[in-house]
Amino acid sequence: MGKRQIAAPTPPMGVIDALGHGLQAVATHLPLLILPLVLDVFLWLGPQLSIAPLLGQALAFVRANPDFASALNQQLADPSALPDLVTAAGESINLFGFLSTAPLGVPSMMAGRGAAYTPLGASLRIAVPGVLDVVIWGSSLTVVGMLLGSVYLHLIARTVQAPAERADRSVLAGKIVRGWLNLTLLAFLALGALALYLVPLSVLTLVTTAVHPLLGGLVNSLGAFFAMYVVFTYVFIVQEVVLHSDKLRIALRQSARIVRTNAQPAAGLLLIILVINLGLGFVWGLPDAATWLMALSICFHAFVNTALIAGTFYFYSDRVRWQAELARMAAQQPSALA
Repeated sequence: MGKRQIAAPTPPMGVIDALGHGLQAVATHLPLLILPLVLDVFLWLGPQLSIAPLLGQALAFVRANPDFASALNQQLADPSALPDLVTAAGESINLFGFLSTAPLGVPSMMAGRGAAYTPLGASLRIAVPGVLDVVIWGSSLTVVGMLLGSVYLHLIARTVQAPAERADRSVLAGKIVRGWLNLTLLAFLALGALALYLVPLSVLTLVTTAVHPLLGGLVNSLGAFFAMYVVFTYVFIVQEVVLHSDKLRIALRQSARIVRTNAQPAAGLLLIILVINLGLGFVWGLPDAATWLMALSICFHAFVNTALIAGTFYFYSDRVRWQAELARMAAQQPSALA
């Protein structure tokens, strides 16, 4: 009896190769930058939805209630700085920032950075006076941001995929809509799960802290570690939803499988992305929003982040290819003996 030789699958690309492919993909497909550029320019030069009046009302409430103010002051290192903190928050918070739903959508460097003055002059501020108004605006803009994010991510995925795997335009439109619904559902499920997790964890931390501060710190640390483990397990769910799966259940299972069998390179990929964002984030924040130099930061931010996202798509899709080839080889192994 002879043995038929089975060719071993091509090894998957490494982390650096995946990020390099992402950089090359964006450099040769510059239209991928349109959405993050337009979003950041709008957040920079466009009107701002300000909650400054609402924060002013909250500050007045604190001053009118001495007991509440006393409890709050105990949590602050410098209670006298509270009015300045409220003013700074009112200037920096722009509800239009909800249009950026990264990591489930379009990345933005201006989403959490309001600009009182721009090269065009003082920013136009539209006051949002009530809590209900904030909820309505935030929810609506998040849903719209998810749609923009689905378009953005599917365009990146289309660039990463081989020509034979790319959907035509009519099919792509349907995939974008399904991706939008899935990513929106994922966002709200994640928020709900986070709330359900944080409430009992906070109660348990308070109870154990009352017993002993070190015990409370240990419980809090273990809770944070578990949360990070869960996030890491499902870190590629966006890539799976956009590339392959129409159902979140399947995407969750597939992401967990790829991470479980590629834990070390996946952790390395995330670590490199984190270091790049932290390092360059400081550089991008140097220009003043009132100068045109901010435009340069916006361009570099859009380019680098789109390249990093494309790199994660390359990494994930090639790991899926490798896992599938290994499974096929294992299935053919018994029949290869003849």
